[in-house]
Amino acid sequence: MKRDSRGRFLPGNQVAKGNRGNRKPKYGNSNALNHGLRRGYTGLLPSQKGGVSIYKMGASLGTLPDKYFHYSEDGALWVDYNACQYLISVCGFPESMFSESEEW
Repeated sequence: MKRDSRGRFLPGNQVAKGNRGNRKPKYGNSNALNHGLRRGYTGLLPSQKGGVSIYKMGASLGTLPDKYFHYSEDGALWVDYNACQYLISVCGFPESMFSESEEW
């Protein structure tokens, strides 16, 4: 196992040949588990392209445009009443997800 001046193996190294790593991880997709977007996630998340992404059971249903929501000074998400009704009736979100609020 000879190495060059930078510590890399020289051509013809046979030590790690055939080692493909763990092809069957025990706990599934570790990135999804670490970052909280699991298969069953239902709710709204900020989108990178603007707007708010709508998720139901982990599937993306689309994006809510900027004109239907805004963020308050404390970081809370406020969604328009008509958009809430759409999310409840069409997307099947539970009513408990949205609380009664003041007009903005």
